[in-house]
Amino acid sequence: MASDTLTPCGRRRFLQGAASGLALGALGTMVRPAFAQSSPGLRLEWQQFRNTSGYASYIDAIARMRASSDQNDPNSLAFWANAHAQLCPHGVPYFLAWHRGFIALFEQQLRIISGNDALMLPYWDLYASPTLPSEFTDPASGNPLYTRRVNLDIRGALSLMPFEARIYNFGRGTAYAFEALMESAPHDTCHNFIGGAMITMSAPLDPIFYLFHCNIDRLWHAWALPDGRGMPWTTDPYWSGSHRYGAGVSIPRDQTYYPGRLGYDYSDVSMPSALPPLARSATLRKVSSPAHEANGALTAMQARPPLAALPRSAPRALSAGALSLGGCARFALRDDSFSAGIAPGGSHRHALRALHAALIDEENPSRKEGYRSMHVVLDDLALINLGSFGGYFYQVFLNLPESGTSSPERHFLGTVGPFEIAGAKHHGKAVLRFDASHVLAGLEQAELDAFAVSFVRINGANYPKGESVSVGEMRIELSQKAPAQRRRAASEPKGKCYC
Repeated sequence: MASDTLTPCGRRRFLQGAASGLALGALGTMVRPAFAQSSPGLRLEWQQFRNTSGYASYIDAIARMRASSDQNDPNSLAFWANAHAQLCPHGVPYFLAWHRGFIALFEQQLRIISGNDALMLPYWDLYASPTLPSEFTDPASGNPLYTRRVNLDIRGALSLMPFEARIYNFGRGTAYAFEALMESAPHDTCHNFIGGAMITMSAPLDPIFYLFHCNIDRLWHAWALPDGRGMPWTTDPYWSGSHRYGAGVSIPRDQTYYPGRLGYDYSDVSMPSALPPLARSATLRKVSSPAHEANGALTAMQARPPLAALPRSAPRALSAGALSLGGCARFALRDDSFSAGIAPGGSHRHALRALHAALIDEENPSRKEGYRSMHVVLDDLALINLGSFGGYFYQVFLNLPESGTSSPERHFLGTVGPFEIAGAKHHGKAVLRFDASHVLAGLEQAELDAFAVSFVRINGANYPKGESVSVGEMRIELSQKAPAQRRRAASEPKGKCYC
């Protein structure tokens, strides 16, 4: 009997009798996506969900999935962790859309295991309840939701930057893009704070992963309402092809454009408007003002950390189309904040000024000639000692003013922590590249003679002391690859339907 013709009960019986020696392709042969519903199911926030009849079904299904460590069995959390580790995109396009499909497939599998065809995954509202739900932190014997973690309070890892009114662009390759900002914070930063399995590509081993990602998905949906903002229209080539989740299973990319296409909606589709107050137990080791202590991870008045004396790396041609302006080599990120200085010289300064002029003048003929973008690159990254357990991360800025600024987001490049490093290794090499073209375009000419790359350390209540991350080289690169697009695409339809 073909698996795509099985009823839910038939699929359940098929799963229960399946042999254990199945490869990752089992996801495709046994959990073929079937999301079309007469009306979308509703995902509830955890505090609501735990008082519904679906709670018992959810606990039962998670208990069964944790009881097996078989990576070849879709009835095991290990299977889903393995699929995520092999195929998830991090730091590249489709991060949000791929995870939307992944969570929908997992939700479908929960229904199959539990026998409850109406079961919906709940979400954890990080901004309203920044401490892990108590059901996930109770170490009582037999609690399937409990696992060891480093921090339970994630409020210091939250950011409102993705939800600012000026954030219109969506995908990577565009300046101030929602997907990239959202992945940096709150996504990566919360992974780093929580620690444990959550700082690895096997994060789905932790049951909180699924509630956490439901909320990331919900926040994307809330941001996109009512018209999809700058998301590519469904006929755009961006949505061509499919997301892969294993041999024989995929979801067309355009089906992940909108939650309703996968058969669900959320009980609350509002964006956060404020950060929760920092807990007194949270330790934020950073250069900050009272406003920082009150409002969280990235607010006004952040001053540049002091320059550190670091070994230098020489400028050099990296390829026919890429030039290193130099940088710093063989240093460590510690449990404090500091800045690394780079002073381009000679002909390299001329190339930098030409790029700066092209970036700030959209009509400049040189915009399509010579160097077209700038990146800050962290190469050969590795975790040191207790740094591999998580509980911290670094915000990375370019040319923060020495006396502070009311707009630190204009200097923000991204974040670095154990989870980002795991993601970089997942793509083959421990290198993080931050597109700094939009920051460069906002600088004055006088600021081009010297750059300061700042690493601002953010700690949870529990965090490692001393050196946490080793950096083989930090450099500034000029590239002939196209810079981030700062304008709305001319082909974007007005009044398009986000549905």
